[in-house]
Amino acid sequence: MHEGHRARMRDKYLKNGISSLSEHEIAELLLFYSMPRVNTNEIAHTLLAEFGSLSNALDADPKDLMNVKGIGEQTAVFLKLIKDIALYCQKDKWKEKPVLRHTAEVGTYVQDMIGDLPYECFFVLSLDSGDKVISFTKLEEGTSACANVDIRKILECAVRLHANKVVLAHNHPSGRLIPSDSDISLTRMLQTSFEPFGITVLDHIIVGGGGYLSLAEKQYIK
Repeated sequence: MHEGHRARMRDKYLKNGISSLSEHEIAELLLFYSMPRVNTNEIAHTLLAEFGSLSNALDADPKDLMNVKGIGEQTAVFLKLIKDIALYCQKDKWKEKPVLRHTAEVGTYVQDMIGDLPYECFFVLSLDSGDKVISFTKLEEGTSACANVDIRKILECAVRLHANKVVLAHNHPSGRLIPSDSDISLTRMLQTSFEPFGITVLDHIIVGGGGYLSLAEKQYIK
């Protein structure tokens, strides 16, 4: 009976795609491959009930996953691996230095690169005159990384890399896409400070909660 159910589930996925499956069915389908001879229906329901969503379950520590009845070390590692492979592929697509000419492209790039970080970090995205990425450099990390960043370090980074343009970027692990007063004032200060060096501060991107906010697009800065 289990094999017939599994075959139907696989066929449904292969013919109609992931969008044809409910969240429970996706969880059950994943569990098929780490539990080849077990009825995974109830385990999938328990997993979602325990963590609230499949996304939360894939984010969970393997030790916490193993507290769910029926899930052993092999399955816990498998589920963690699924999420980590997805994140790896998400970043790997940017391995060849891209050209980022539009806010949506910059926002997507920054979101893919740092959106999964569990702690706050501040980065500088350096671009050449043709808007091609030179480097995406981490300058600060930890609580209030943006507020604590050294302005001289930002300038030195851009000058050393011969950047023509820069985009400031940091993440909000809380998911709240609201710039602080210090985010705005830092960006404006840097726009002025970089002018004598012929470097343009284009934007400041904040990422969190699966999205991003552009200070330039929202007119917090010019």
